Amino acid sequence: MLAELKMKLKPDCGELGYYQSSNLQGVLMEQIKPYYADKLHQQGLKPYSQFLHCRDKEFWWVVHTWTKEAYDEILLALQDSQFTSFLIKKKDIPVSILQKEVTMVPKKALMEEFYSHESSRYLSIEFLSPTAFKQNGRYVNYPDLRLIFQSLMNKYSAGSSELAMFDEDTLEQLVSHMSVS
Repeated sequence: MLAELKMKLKPDCGELGYYQSSNLQGVLMEQIKPYYADKLHQQGLKPYSQFLHCRDKEFWWVVHTWTKEAYDEILLALQDSQFTSFLIKKKDIPVSILQKEVTMVPKKALMEEFYSHESSRYLSIEFLSPTAFKQNGRYVNYPDLRLIFQSLMNKYSAGSSELAMFDEDTLEQLVSHMSVS
């Protein structure tokens, strides 16, 4: 199950920006059960992602999960009716949560959409926040096609017990037949 939780935020003082995403990671960890937080710290590939972005002068904290366990442990905790505000401790910024929106997509529906519809030769990818990929223990701030597709394949495989998406030959085919324009 793929799920997205969007939370509209209002800082009570101070300023929010994409650079607060790492601090929001700390807020997220405070909201989930300690045993699951420990499990996430030990895992290599995380079954969730989160970022903060500004749209029409509104701040939105977006959290995605791609396993049922991550949904149960993370998104349900963040959807709790008691979770209406938090403090970004490093900057001492109190933040109110004005609205929460949840969207869920069954993996089967995503796969049907992907395989049953014609698609354009061109894809647009918009990075809403700074994006880095880890390669050989170091972060790469400007990812190449290989890193983007490898990350997508690994994340899909991590969230799917029935189908492993990562395949070196497929990755090589994708990279050799695509270009950034």
